[in-house]
Amino acid sequence: MSTSIRVLIVEDLPTDAELAEREVLAVLGSCEFRRVETREEFLVALEEFRPGLIVSDFKMPNFDGLTALKLALEHSPEVPFIILTGSMNEDTAVECLKAGAWDYVIKEHVKRLGPAVQSALKQKKLRKKRRKAEEKLKASETRYRRLFESAKDGILILDADTGKVVDVNPFLIQLLGYSHDEFLGKKIWELGLFKDVAASVVALKELPEKQYICFEDLPLETRDGRRIDVEFVSNVYLADHAKVVQCNIRDITERKQAEEALRESQEKYKIITENMSGSVWLMDMDLKATFISPSVVRARGFTVEEVIDLRQSRRLDF
Repeated sequence: MSTSIRVLIVEDLPTDAELAEREVLAVLGSCEFRRVETREEFLVALEEFRPGLIVSDFKMPNFDGLTALKLALEHSPEVPFIILTGSMNEDTAVECLKAGAWDYVIKEHVKRLGPAVQSALKQKKLRKKRRKAEEKLKASETRYRRLFESAKDGILILDADTGKVVDVNPFLIQLLGYSHDEFLGKKIWELGLFKDVAASVVALKELPEKQYICFEDLPLETRDGRRIDVEFVSNVYLADHAKVVQCNIRDITERKQAEEALRESQEKYKIITENMSGSVWLMDMDLKATFISPSVVRARGFTVEEVIDLRQSRRLDF
């Protein structure tokens, strides 16, 4: 490795520190070293020297490796910490590793220090990549959760294997009148939402195979007995290596009411205009006839549609 790295040696014996430096240099090639042997020196070095690797003796007259390890974890938990000691029984070694040490090396096997350093730095890179991946995943989950919680459509998440609800967003809770707890762990047809329970059961049981189901106009019933019309879309996807079903439910009740009111208004208008004795013409922006009252054409032996076609082709002049 050609990149220079700062190595902090926690050791009271200069000769042992030199042995450690030699083994580290053999595998890293370019290093900057600092040796400390007291708690105070160690804390200063963490702040000022900012090491990329720490190699510490286990026992010293004025300091010890476990204390150094604890301080290092509090200050720089991402920095590899290797215990280098004259002797260590198995229980103590396990204690060090459980406490957060990356590895330990016995001084009489100091040649093992170089490979231990290489392994620790490799693990550091892997941990950094994993941490970044976890941070991205967490950020993605946070964004999804915010969208889920603030969506103005109802959202249900079901377990694809059982068909049971595992999550529901606030909009749907408010729309249908059931509590969050009343949704969880139930199959949605068990809530009494669907007018045609049998058809809904069949459709949702086929969903894992079809992967997608859409009802453009589905009647649902709220907990207090009101009927609402919804657009219901379900699809299957993988989340954490498990299949889940997402149901998006959009309330179209007001839209349907507006469409019905428009149809009624158009029908009334049609009845009025078709029975008027006077002449009624409707034209578009290009001055082409789109409607002529029947009274205008009835005496001439044409239908309204024929007159409109002839007028638009300019083959009829009246």
